[in-house]
Amino acid sequence: MSLINLPVEILEIIFSHFDNPNNTPLRTKTTKTGERYSSLHAVALTCHVLSKVAVSVLYKHIEIVPSTPPLVALGLTVKLNKSCRADPSIANRIQIVSLVQTNPAEPGSYNELLGHLAKSTSLIRLKLHIGCEWAQLTSLYDHTGGSFSRLRELTVIEVIRPNHNRDSLPVDRVVKLCELPSLEKLTIRARVTGFGTHTGTVPTAVISKLRQLQFLGSFPVSIAALESILPRALNLKCLELDTVPGEAIVIHGSTTRQQIRVVQAYQLQGPVRPSSYGDLLAPIAARLTSLRLNANNLSYEEHDETRVDLSGFENIRCLELGACLLFGSNPSAASCTRFQKVWSLLPPRLDELSIRFDGDQGFFWSLSDAKAHTDNFAKLWRKTSDDSRVDWLIDLLEMKRKDIIAFKTITIREQVMPGGGWDLTMEPCQIRHLEAAATAAGVQLYIILRIPTRFITMTKGQMVDEDKSITPDERVERSDIRVV
Repeated sequence: MSLINLPVEILEIIFSHFDNPNNTPLRTKTTKTGERYSSLHAVALTCHVLSKVAVSVLYKHIEIVPSTPPLVALGLTVKLNKSCRADPSIANRIQIVSLVQTNPAEPGSYNELLGHLAKSTSLIRLKLHIGCEWAQLTSLYDHTGGSFSRLRELTVIEVIRPNHNRDSLPVDRVVKLCELPSLEKLTIRARVTGFGTHTGTVPTAVISKLRQLQFLGSFPVSIAALESILPRALNLKCLELDTVPGEAIVIHGSTTRQQIRVVQAYQLQGPVRPSSYGDLLAPIAARLTSLRLNANNLSYEEHDETRVDLSGFENIRCLELGACLLFGSNPSAASCTRFQKVWSLLPPRLDELSIRFDGDQGFFWSLSDAKAHTDNFAKLWRKTSDDSRVDWLIDLLEMKRKDIIAFKTITIREQVMPGGGWDLTMEPCQIRHLEAAATAAGVQLYIILRIPTRFITMTKGQMVDEDKSITPDERVERSDIRVV
């Protein structure tokens, strides 16, 4: 049988192995010697039958990676625009796209390509790294009816460079993205602020397809954004907020090796109000199955000393919370004696619980306390053997043992904010009496603590003191705690 007589499906499988022996997804990337997939290009220049299949395979998955030099990324974008102008049907062969726009001065070609993609009837997944001003990308959110008609997953990542100030993403543009007709998952890694000046009304249209909404990257999202989206997202199952909602300012940041992305820390403008967050999420309480509400890389000057109450969210199975939402502004959970019965605030059918301690707040001790005890850190470790300091956790495990709640795993993790300037290591730890209580309750317990690297080294699961100034009487009983 001649090659041109084979079914299209068979030809696509054959061509997917050209220049790609491991059969990984084909991606439009560049190498030092030029473009990849020269064999597919050659096939596309043969007869009409094989050309059509080869072009479909070649354009199915397009990826320009963030490490691509800006001029090379721009050149690829220009070539894609040229191809789409010459043959508009090419856009209908593209299914998955990842693009990078890192040059703030060159948004035109990027916006044109988004315009071609908006007309695609095959595009289902789109990931964008954006370095220009949001107002310059009209093809993304100022779309007409029918744009991005089949798009199911969209990721928008703000590319931040040192000493480059830009406007935040207005919430009304985020709302337009949520309203795309087939969109099921939206991930935003950008600063989102209140409504822009060019809109006069708050949208009320139902958002029926959206299942998963993520605001990641420690960028605070405005309360206005959630108030506009959540009541209308009738089928939202998963909500992830890397930090509590509100307006915030950047206080410091650190740059990655590629000098493209900056890890930033923020200070919330106004107090943390945990009880209000439960009210904010109330419209999706009956539908939500997974929730992340952290305070990642966030500092604050005020806390109203309330606690978030999620006991009415009966369908949540997976929950990740910032510790400040449960323990107020106390320096550590262990010092929070007035907040008990943590279990009564949690969803009753929860399977997985994760509590993250950010900023200065800690599980047994605060970051400041640990820093003050650098020369005699072993004294702090003794606190781990005191049950009265973890009453809330013992109580939580006891409720599981009595089948009042349904946990399977509990993770307690301390985090370090960027720019902290202190030499710490994040270490998984086993604490014997807590492990015993977790085993009796049938719960897997994971504890990750921040520990001064000068104090310990890892040797066969044991903690070894490097600080010779610690006397034998001050050393921690090794049977009670170890780093694993």
